[in-house]
Amino acid sequence: DALLAQARDAVAARLPLLLRELAPWEPRAVPLQPCARDPRAEHVLFEGDRVSGLVDYGAADVDSPAADLARYLADAAPLRVARGLGAYRGARAPA
Repeated sequence: DALLAQARDAVAARLPLLLRELAPWEPRAVPLQPCARDPRAEHVLFEGDRVSGLVDYGAADVDSPAADLARYLADAAPLRVARGLGAYRGARAPA
C-alpha cells in the first residue's frame, strides 16, 4: 500500500507537466493500420540485423505504427532502441 501511494503521488506531481508537454500532439492526426500492439522484444525475431518475423498476435488491432514502435523500444535493449529509431526515421516520410 505504501509503495502504491508513493507511485500515485509521483504520477500526480508530474501530471500537469506531462499534460502540457503532450497538448501540442492532441490535434495531430496519425496514420492507423493493423498493428501487433504487443511487440515485446521476445516477440520480434531477427536474422542478423533484419526483422525476420513477429510472433504473438493476440493483442492485434488497429493502432498507430508509432505506438507499436514505442511499445517495442520500451522493452528492447538500449542498442536496439537507437537502431530502431534510426530505422523508423529512415522509413517514415516527414509529416
